[in-house]
Parts: sequence; structure tokens; C-alpha cells
Amino acid sequence: MKFLLLNMKLIMWFFNLVWDKRFMFCKNVILMKKLLLLLLIKNAQERVAAFLLEMADRSQAGGAIELPMSRQDIADYLGLTIETVSRTLTHFETAAAIELPRSRRIVLRNRSALNKLNA
Repeated sequence: MKFLLLNMKLIMWFFNLVWDKRFMFCKNVILMKKLLLLLLIKNAQERVAAFLLEMADRSQAGGAIELPMSRQDIADYLGLTIETVSRTLTHFETAAAIELPRSRRIVLRNRSALNKLNA
């Protein structure tokens, strides 16, 4: 727990420094901060839900997401194993939060359930 607190303080110090020195590239800094907090605080389901919602927000297809990366790449990005990502996606599909018509296509069926995990 001390390690997590120390890392959080270090990350917050870094972002405050960046903000104070006007080295901000606003959108990228905010996205990086979200990613770091996601990796440090959230559990696997929360990480995958946040990732899916972020991808859906970037997508032009409404509730359908064409993933530009493999599950292994998603796992690496989220700091998880490929098995955990696959199990989590299967869990979301069983809970009717998403539909998995193809390996790289995900349809969000219950966005509010994913938002609750991402809160």
C-alpha cells in the first residue's frame, strides 16, 4: 500500500510540474493522467470497461467498436494478462453489457453497466 501511495504522490507531483511549467499538451496530458490512474487504482473489470468506453467515444460507429489492436495488445496496454482480458470480455458478454460478434468487433449493449464500473 505504501508503494501505491508513493507512486501516486510521484505521479501527481509530475503532472503538477508539467502543468506549472506550461509543458502541457492538454488532451494528451489528461489522457496520460487517466491511464496512469487507471493502471494504479482500478481492478481488471474497471480497466477493461474504461478502455471499451474510451474506444467507443473515439469511434464514429456509435455503440460498435472495431478494435485496432489484438487482445494481447489490449492486455499489455492495460497492464493485464491476455487471459484476464478475455475472461473479462466474456463476463461482460454473459452479463449482456457487450456483444462479441468477431474477435476485433465489440458492440456495447449496456453502456450504463460499463459506466458504473468506470466511475
